[in-house]
Order: sequence, then C-alpha cells, then structure tokens
Amino acid sequence: QGFVKLVPWKQIRSDLVANPELLKGVKISPIAAIPHKSRQFRMILDLSAKGRHGRPSVNESTVRELAPQHAMAELGNVLPRCVQMLAEADEANGPVLMMCADIKDGFWRMKHQHDQDMEFAYVLPAVSPDEEPMLVVPSALQMGYTNSPPYFCAATETGRDVAEWMRVLPPPELEPHDMEDAIFDLVDPTLLSGEGAHPEDWSPEELKDHLKDIQYLFEVYIDDYIALVQSTDEAVLRQHTRALLHAIHSIFPPPSVTGHTGEDPISQKKLLKEGDVVWATRKRILGWILDGVNHTIELPEDKISNMTETITKLLRRKHCSSQEFQSIVGKLTHASIGIPVVKGLMAPLFQLMHATQSQPTIQIHENSPQHLALQDMHTIFKVVAKHPTHCKQLVPGYPKYIGYLDACKWGAGGVWLAGHGKLHPIVWRIKWPPSISAWVISEANKGKVKNGITINNLEMAVMLIQFLVLEKLVDTKHIHVAMWCDNTSAVSWTWCMSSRS
Repeated sequence: QGFVKLVPWKQIRSDLVANPELLKGVKISPIAAIPHKSRQFRMILDLSAKGRHGRPSVNESTVRELAPQHAMAELGNVLPRCVQMLAEADEANGPVLMMCADIKDGFWRMKHQHDQDMEFAYVLPAVSPDEEPMLVVPSALQMGYTNSPPYFCAATETGRDVAEWMRVLPPPELEPHDMEDAIFDLVDPTLLSGEGAHPEDWSPEELKDHLKDIQYLFEVYIDDYIALVQSTDEAVLRQHTRALLHAIHSIFPPPSVTGHTGEDPISQKKLLKEGDVVWATRKRILGWILDGVNHTIELPEDKISNMTETITKLLRRKHCSSQEFQSIVGKLTHASIGIPVVKGLMAPLFQLMHATQSQPTIQIHENSPQHLALQDMHTIFKVVAKHPTHCKQLVPGYPKYIGYLDACKWGAGGVWLAGHGKLHPIVWRIKWPPSISAWVISEANKGKVKNGITINNLEMAVMLIQFLVLEKLVDTKHIHVAMWCDNTSAVSWTWCMSSRS
C-alpha cells in the first residue's frame, strides 16, 4: 500500500560489504505478537532487543526527551472532561449526542525521516525454507518504538485543535465532507428535530455567537477522536461533523492526497459496521457507556461480569500472585472513576498491595479488611449494573450549601449556611459520651491509651455528622456542598475516600 519497502537481503548485504559505514544505521529487530481484541494477534516490533555483539537496541539508543512527551499529558483527563460536560449540560436543553472517529493503523500514518528507515527493519516471515530472505523497511512509526506514542499524540492533539478552529467557520468556508452523508444516513431520524435556525442561514458574525450557546466538547485519546454536542438540530451536528472530519484529514490525509492504495485514515469499519462515527445518545467511550439523555455513566455489561467473576475467584482461592493482585487493584481503581462508592473501599487493598510489593504471592484471609472490601465491591457491581451513576455525582460544582465544623476531646459542632441555595443558618452541637472522651489520645494520657482515638478520627466523625444534619434539612440528591475543616487528614480522607497508610 506504499507504507513499506521490501528489500532483498542479498542487496543489503552487498551494499554493506561495499560500504561498511552503512552498518551504523542498520538494525534488524525481531517480530513479537501480542493479543488483539478483534483478531488472533497484533504484530509489533521488539525494538528493545539488543543487536549482535551487544549493540544497543533501537529503544536504548533513543533519546526520549527529544520527543513531545507533553502531548500525552492530557490522556488521563479525557474521560473526566466528558463526564464533566454531561454533568454541566442542562437536561432541560435536550439530550447530548456523541460520536467517535478512529484513526485506522494510526502509527503507520506518521512518516519518519528517510535516513532512519533501516532503524525499523525486520525480516519478512518466509512462506517456505527456499524463499529468498526479504527485509521489510517501514517508512512510518512502529508499534514497539518507545517514542511512537508521544509523536502520534502530538499529531492527533493538533487535529483536535484544528477542529476547534474549523467549528466556527461559516458553511461556505467549511465545505461538506465526503463521509458526511454516510454518517447521517445511519443516524436514528427520531433524534434529529430539525428545529431552530440553521448555521447556513446565519451570517459569519452570528455563527460564532450562536455556537457559543451550544454545549459541545472535542477530545482525542491517542487515536480516538470524540465529539459531544447538546443539540438535535441536524445542521448543527453537520457543522461539528464537518469540522472534525476535515480536521482529521488535515493531519492524516486520505489516499487521494497521499497516493497510497490503502484505506482512508478514518476507519471505515468503525463507521459502517460498528457505527462508532454515527451520532447517538448512548455511546461506548474509553471503556465506559455514556448516556446523553440521562447524563449517566456506566460500565458495560461484559466488564461488570468480568469484574464480579474475578472477585468471586479471588475470594474463593484466598490467594494470588502479587502481579495478578496489582492488575485487579488497577481495574478496580479504573472502575472507581464512575462508581464513587468503590473509591471508598480501596484503602484496605492499597495497604495490602503496599505491604506485599516485594512478595511473589499475597494471602487474603477470611473476614480481613481486604476480604470484606472485596465482598462489598462484588455486591456494588451487581447494583450498579441496574443503576448507572449520574455524572453530577462525580464532578465538583459551586456549593448550594456551605458548612463549617470542628471537634475536640469533649465534643463537636458545626454550622450550615446558604451557598446559592436557600437555607436559614443552622448551628448544631454534640457532647461526646465519657466512653469516647476517655479514649481520645492527648498530651495528658500519651502512652497510657493503646489503640486510642486521635483528633483526626474525631474530625472525620464530625464530617459524617455534618452530612447527616444537612440530610435532615434539605434534599441532598445531585447537589454540591462545601465544608470547611482545619484538620488536614480529615480533609484528605474525605476528598480521596481512601488512605494508603
């Protein structure tokens, strides 16, 4: 398709004999196969393999700092920004529609300098022993190269920036895209209202003002372009579709521009077969299902089944390798992004992982904090399968009510005031019973009380009481509150919902 050259090994060998200096730029790496979700395997280069006579590998001889590492800095913020957009979009303004566009064979779309082609060479697997050995010499970035992700992300992030600029271009300047009709032919017609003024009817001066009032988001995660728009007007959606498609092709040109015989950079499979590029109110984005009608986030059914099955096996065996346990904790941490209750149960698992990091296996004893936390998570995953999380539960906002609280050895108290909600000022106080006061560690009894209560514990308890007081006064569903506390540990525990110590 024009992305690689096939060169007979005989030719390269004769060139090297004639000019040994060429050997400096030649590295022949072995092929590795890794699992792939839609086919048997994905072929990558093992660019960490050392050459003959101890020559450094391609990755070893690479200066990582020269690549645009900052291009990957925002990857962890893509999903939270999508959640924030759904949380802040006013449900009275209608549903949020979403689409995704995937770059097919992404790294292969990134050319590197011609004098570095031989750095990525590998041997074409022979069909028969008699076949003449051929070297594959790619002209593009390769899977397995340590600097491929930052270079590729720099390109895709640029494409996102171009889409932001193109979005406000008036229709005569922003021409229809070749793929546009194919996308809208697959959109559910009941989603498109056709209401309101269309961008082609707006003057260039009006266009920017009108588009400012529309909630939207353009994001990119490595090779996945994501768009969210709160509108059911087909013309508005076409404006955003054109901007995104033209922006992608401005960075990754189609075969008609590059001269390749391969497929378009925008995956046709995702467009026509899987429907990812089609606007819809429910969309699987970065492993989560986002709902633009209910403004919720949920784990797909297959992931929930996988997590409950994994936890069941772990509870039954009561032991696993440290590497397997770290993998499970990583998946649960990812799940806590959209299931806030899970976050509050992670502390015992973090503690065990930290305590056993140098051990090959770990034990999970029955009725231990870890065992109980995993049992709770098993139940929670079954519940959230039927009750998705509303995005407002995951994103901080301006507080409707504001509280202040404090605690000491003898008692505690707090106050609730109005933020942007209505509330008469409320003051509450409580005196600890002697059974609590006697166990509080202080300068007077330090060393005399074992496993006593610290001021941190008391302040954390007051946080809970403060919430209970507010629940008696107002409806706390999907509202934001702020509480001021002068205890650093209590603030940290409340914000993180876990502790590693």
